[in-house]
Amino acid sequence: MKNTIYILSGLGVDKRVFNLIDFGENRIEYIDWLMPVFNESIENYAKRISSAVKDKEPILIGLSFGGIIATEIAKIIRTKHVIYVSSAKSYDELPFYYRLIGKLKLHQIIPTSFLKSSNLLTYWFFGVSSDREKRLLKRILNDTDSLF
Repeated sequence: MKNTIYILSGLGVDKRVFNLIDFGENRIEYIDWLMPVFNESIENYAKRISSAVKDKEPILIGLSFGGIIATEIAKIIRTKHVIYVSSAKSYDELPFYYRLIGKLKLHQIIPTSFLKSSNLLTYWFFGVSSDREKRLLKRILNDTDSLF
């Protein structure tokens, strides 16, 4: 039986990171990020983005931040499965250094141009090591809106 799989990529990446995955006969729908509203809660953001899910009991796949949003969507609609890729189901599962970066608001002082460039930090953050992965990351970062 064919399932509909909705995929939420991580921030700073897009559906191209799934190019080499064979989903078999399943129908794939990639959910694009919406522009966040100022001071919008993650729950409200997930509610807005969940309008892209048209099927009953879909399978959600969330990569990194996409997994966090998939968790919130699953609180709103009934899902068949939620699959996490390099993600966390709750705040407590986030690595300590991510929580520290958030508490210190370091993400607000690091220049966007640095985060959008290919460098050792972005390679480490996105977990890329091969030349092929580095080239793909560079293309994706160039194509990503700086607000994300």
